[in-house]
Amino acid sequence: MNDQDDGMIDRPSMRLRLAAELAVGLARRLSMTLEPVDPPGYYWHYAQTPFEDGCYVLWELGVALALVATGSGHQGMTRQQYVDAKRRPGEETFAVYRFFPAPETRAGVLACGELPDALFERLLEAYLETACDYGPDGTQLCSGSEPFKPAAEFEHETAALVACGYAERYADVVKWTDKIASAIRAETRGADPNPRIRLPDDVLERVNRLVHDRNPIAAIALVRAETGADLLEAKTYVDSLSQEIH
Repeated sequence: MNDQDDGMIDRPSMRLRLAAELAVGLARRLSMTLEPVDPPGYYWHYAQTPFEDGCYVLWELGVALALVATGSGHQGMTRQQYVDAKRRPGEETFAVYRFFPAPETRAGVLACGELPDALFERLLEAYLETACDYGPDGTQLCSGSEPFKPAAEFEHETAALVACGYAERYADVVKWTDKIASAIRAETRGADPNPRIRLPDDVLERVNRLVHDRNPIAAIALVRAETGADLLEAKTYVDSLSQEIH
């Protein structure tokens, strides 16, 4: 077998290249959305499922550090370092993560080789939910069925999604294909426009203050903690309060 054939074998698949771009995009969106904490460079995931999932999948891929308490202080560890230290899952870890720069993230995922299907699907779902639902106002990736023009920040991820058949490009616009439908289930799932959430007056006042201060993520977390509502219900409820206040 000649060197050219060897190169073809070693070339990462389109799906692996997509995974690398999704990981870069997920880290970027989490950094735009989450709250910076000490030590510098770390972010707290708000104890909310979509952010926990996003942080954990990057950690599992080896392209994020979780802050861990050790005998000599606090240390950032990849998941493999955590396993090598023979720690039990969840032992002395904190809900704060540090994400790698884009070139390191891309190289790290490519070095993983082909991802198991379940891990790839988790990465895709975490990316889409974070990109479509969260981040600064006006920066979200469109999740609807109509063609859309993605913002420049999504250029690399969109190109990789098109290459793998998850989207189609028409001139300067993109349209999702049926292949991505299951991964955008949170977007396509119907939400009750008037969720049946009832809060005690004191809790409602706290939620209203958070909404007034333009801190919807904390407001959603408080609603979920007090009612047990799922993320979509709590988000719909907080959105309705925001419309009333603003």
